[in-house]
Amino acid sequence: MVVPACPRRFVSLFGLALFAGCHGTPGSAPSPVTLEVETVSSGASLVVHRVYTAAFDALEAALESDDLLVARSTLQRLQQRLAVDRATAPTLAEARQRDDDIAARTLGGELPSAENVQAALKMAEGFERVIEGRLRMAAIEMELELERKPGTEVIEIYLVAKSTWPQPLVLEPGAGRLEVLRASLEPRTGGERREARIRALEGGTRLEIPARGTVRALLTEVPVEVPVGSIATRMETQVTFNGGTVSEGDLMLPMREEDLPRTRRTDLAGWVPTSLVEPVELAELVERGGAPLAALLERAVRISPTRRDETLDRLGKVVQTLPIDAFHSIVPALRWIVGTNEFGRDEKRWRDWLIERYEARAAEGRAIGG
Repeated sequence: MVVPACPRRFVSLFGLALFAGCHGTPGSAPSPVTLEVETVSSGASLVVHRVYTAAFDALEAALESDDLLVARSTLQRLQQRLAVDRATAPTLAEARQRDDDIAARTLGGELPSAENVQAALKMAEGFERVIEGRLRMAAIEMELELERKPGTEVIEIYLVAKSTWPQPLVLEPGAGRLEVLRASLEPRTGGERREARIRALEGGTRLEIPARGTVRALLTEVPVEVPVGSIATRMETQVTFNGGTVSEGDLMLPMREEDLPRTRRTDLAGWVPTSLVEPVELAELVERGGAPLAALLERAVRISPTRRDETLDRLGKVVQTLPIDAFHSIVPALRWIVGTNEFGRDEKRWRDWLIERYEARAAEGRAIGG
């Protein structure tokens, strides 16, 4: 019997897309399915038999959901089956020379040939590298640190990697991109100047992370850029790596795309004092009323970001007795503290939000300074 041929599709060895089998005519027995997979290294083709597609589908699903324990156990079961099949499956050439049931079923596509088993083993090796790479990357926490280079107008961006893995690792992120968002506060207008820039990052950064240790490396530099007339500029950075490698000894494994958490820092104009201001100082200035906008902003930019909740709690309490027109000079400072422009210049919406926030936190016993 001639077995109908099925369409063949090509994917990278490390691509995780797997395809379902095709079927024969209605009422006929399902025809055997082969998947042809192009290898990364040589460009040669691998044929993966349909009997293994369910296992590879399960592997792909586990990796898509980042369930590494399920992926690892699924792979181990598949590798055990492949080890048995490798010892028993004949090559196609051997099957053509034999006259037995195993040979007939192999030539008919019901059972995998030795070539099919070898192809599945290579595919399984690719999945194993992906899983082992993700297991190590899951043990690494990456973040950015922004430091101003002394005596310059330059911000150094450091990549910090903290590992809980019991062995030393070498992390080499590939190319990526750096997004820099800047919000500058201008006392003359009470407004904010916002801009976003994206630049490419070349590979080449190498971090040798000790076992259960922390290391950092200079990633790149960017200018401070506090515009003339601004009282402060808040810089927010985010880095995305397109991939890379993580190595343990001689074992080099793939690193998938990684988005690092956003990191912020604030730089003040040269004439602004650098000492921190207590949140209560701004709240008292607002409560007294009549304070110039520049005075409110000068205090707002000097409050530590770690005390944001306390600042908003104190402001939420004092503004309950203030008329709405008093918010004209409060909104710019409030937008800076919150770090968003959600309500624009709508003074009533900002006032309502601030009061509702305070009342909810006070009712829960979480309001600070109330």
